[in-house]
Amino acid sequence: MNCREIKFRAWDKADNRMLSIEEINFISRKARGVYHNTSTDCGNYFEKFNNLELMQYTGLKDKNKEEIYEGDIVAVEHGTGMHGFKSTRYKVFNCPVIFLNGQFQYSWPKDYGNYRFGLNLEKSIVIGNIYQNPELLKESTDGTDSNNLQAQTSY
Repeated sequence: MNCREIKFRAWDKADNRMLSIEEINFISRKARGVYHNTSTDCGNYFEKFNNLELMQYTGLKDKNKEEIYEGDIVAVEHGTGMHGFKSTRYKVFNCPVIFLNGQFQYSWPKDYGNYRFGLNLEKSIVIGNIYQNPELLKESTDGTDSNNLQAQTSY
């Protein structure tokens, strides 16, 4: 039986930093997180759940083999013009990854709705997250030309 890897990270709302979660205690409602700012600034500590935004690893990676977590912002190529069954024009949208109705999904801007996770995954790139890079969501409400996807890199 193949089991997917269960991992979490968390945004520490008090210190405004991302933590790699090493342990979760549901009885005390705390998580032990590890942070790395520089090679000399690192540490680990327990924090209450209400001070954290927990984000689960989706079990998937983008085209650069970067792990994709709930709360990540992913640049996704999407066909906008149709000719028969084939897209004729592609645009790139910066979409946050959400967990909704029992599955991870892209949350598309405007009236595009949500799509099951995995669509266009081989062409998607993690470019940031909703806590450290919220401006990326404002930059992509109408999409950009798909040739710009190649120029975007991970944060």
